[in-house]
Amino acid sequence: MKILHVIPYFAWSYGGPVRCVYELSQELTKKGHSVTIFSTDVGKRCRLAKNDHIQLQGVGIRYFKNISNFIANKFYLYLSPEMRLAIKNEIMKYDIVHLDEYGSTQNIYVWYYARKYGIPYVLETYGSFGVRPNDPIKKIYNWIFGRRLVRDASMVIAMTPAEVKQFKKLGINESKITEIPNSLNLDDYNSLPKEGHFREEYQIKEKNIILFVGRVTKDKGIDLLTTAFANLLKLVPDARLVIIGPDFGGLDYLKHMIQRLGIGNNVTITGFVPHEMKCAAYVDASVYVLPSYYECFPTTVLEACVCGTPIIVSESCQIAHWVNNNVGLASPHDENKLCDTIYNIITNRELEKKFKDNGKQLIRDKYSVFHCTSRTLEVYQEVLRERR
Repeated sequence: MKILHVIPYFAWSYGGPVRCVYELSQELTKKGHSVTIFSTDVGKRCRLAKNDHIQLQGVGIRYFKNISNFIANKFYLYLSPEMRLAIKNEIMKYDIVHLDEYGSTQNIYVWYYARKYGIPYVLETYGSFGVRPNDPIKKIYNWIFGRRLVRDASMVIAMTPAEVKQFKKLGINESKITEIPNSLNLDDYNSLPKEGHFREEYQIKEKNIILFVGRVTKDKGIDLLTTAFANLLKLVPDARLVIIGPDFGGLDYLKHMIQRLGIGNNVTITGFVPHEMKCAAYVDASVYVLPSYYECFPTTVLEACVCGTPIIVSESCQIAHWVNNNVGLASPHDENKLCDTIYNIITNRELEKKFKDNGKQLIRDKYSVFHCTSRTLEVYQEVLRERR
């Protein structure tokens, strides 16, 4: 089977969707399928240089030039005439196209030419369908194009039951929606760093590490986390907040809050770190906290689970139902309650052990990339059978 993935960005700093497309493509290639990835050269601070391009053996990854890196990051408009031309001229070569995002101009190109040449496409939004509902550009996109994109897809892949409901509200028939969660390649976690490696690297002496991993942006709830941590220090002085992840417009705001709260001596901000160092942080952390205002299915939660780190997510996270009292706890969007939730985990060794053990087992049972690749392949095969 010849498969084309189309994703507007393809750099590790963009987080979960990139990791998921990479690992899915890797597994599909191992199963004997031909996979190509179309993306753009957008980078967070500047265009990607060639040495920043991701390489994957057996997979053709093509980076097309954006008209403007600034426009792409500021307004989520990944404008690439080069990619439009490639899609127009080459889409007929593929059996199926997999769209990996919702609100991108690349989807418009695929929607038009896929319908013109009779090539089926599946749509997987990675939670972006419900993000920024009040953004004026997204409202225009939804009104003019988004509904048609979803309606004309041969299959829509949702990551959570909540996302399934979002698609149903658009009038999409349930038979065209399938639920496939995010996953991890467990081979990448067979040999975890030893305890203490991250502490040594960043000279952390405090007993309790409160860890955040993700894009540094306001919608991740960094305001709640820093305020809750300031409150926690009054109860547990021997604690350090560690922030890992690239700046997506929230770093200056975060630094201002840290300074205003007077907690700078107990905060470490690393920026983006490689996979091995991120795993070392999970291993040494007392708890991983993700207090986002909106979150679908963050891969960082899976990473924390496989590394044996207890988790706290916000109640608005779409996977809070299986996190809470299983691999961690869910907290309301309230700084005092978040502080109490963190305190409850780091002071209760029995609860901490339960969450660690449950997390490791859960990932191996339900969220391996091998299981999710098989389910995605079944979707492709079903779509192609119906097209015959």
